[in-house]
Amino acid sequence: LLGKPPDYGYSAESSERVNSVFADMHRRWQLGERVQSISLSDLELLHKDGRSIHVDAIMTMHADETGRLESMLGVTRDITERKRTEDAIRRLAFYDGLTDLPNRRLLLDRLQQALARAKRERSCVALLFIDLDKFKPINDTLGHQTGDWLLQSVAKRLLEWLRPYDTAARIGGDEFIVLLPGLVSPLDALTVAERIRAALVVPFITADDHKLEISCSIGVTIYPDDADNERDLLRAGDEAMYRAKNSGRNKVESLHDARVLEPRSPGRAAALVSLVWKPNYACGDPDIDAEHRELFRLANSLLQKAASRDTQAPDFKAA
Repeated sequence: LLGKPPDYGYSAESSERVNSVFADMHRRWQLGERVQSISLSDLELLHKDGRSIHVDAIMTMHADETGRLESMLGVTRDITERKRTEDAIRRLAFYDGLTDLPNRRLLLDRLQQALARAKRERSCVALLFIDLDKFKPINDTLGHQTGDWLLQSVAKRLLEWLRPYDTAARIGGDEFIVLLPGLVSPLDALTVAERIRAALVVPFITADDHKLEISCSIGVTIYPDDADNERDLLRAGDEAMYRAKNSGRNKVESLHDARVLEPRSPGRAAALVSLVWKPNYACGDPDIDAEHRELFRLANSLLQKAASRDTQAPDFKAA
């Protein structure tokens, strides 16, 4: 390296950093500020065997008897292994070790950023709480290895229905949360939720041709309609998911419009019109508001049955 330029052997990005620092040191030296040395961390350097390594560098300036800069001495320390260890620890802190999806900590961080952006842009943010139905019997009967494979397969299938900037996170066991930022309409979240529900009903085939059949219960919560902060959104989404699970499973339920999306049978048409409950419809009386929400649900049920030409009368018990 003797006689080589200061940025010799570094990657393009690291070379730019080295040259910028060296130019600044040279400028300050000419102005009379004798900066003797400076440290740079995490530079990418080409090793003599051809591989790329990460180094920390300390550069020291040397002048001749007249005070003119004559040379620079650089000392580097290989930190590749340390960086690899730090990356692994960071991975464990923010990602699920089984599915490689973000964990709760990273999800909450991204949710906070999504809400801040939604407030500026006046857009919607949705959370989909997904709990797998019939997973425990498979895990108990066929073993944890099969259960782990199934969770990994569910994670891959979830990602197929999401945009690059959406987040699918595993928060423990067989529970997942999907973060959908930048939505134009709350109905977009219900559409994605229904697609995910339908996708997870499709059987999973193992390497030994064993068919695994599950479904999922999904609760949908919307910012700003259901809540305006992370804590309340998480609470509302959890509540919606348990409603879907307690009402028969394999369903999507949203607190936003009190509507339950029933699983469609093949050939069943979707209603062209649906009613959406909004918080500003509330009159302030909890009992009356609950009745109004139920009327919205029953109306949507009638519209859906009309679209699919189902002759079975809707259930009016709740009315």
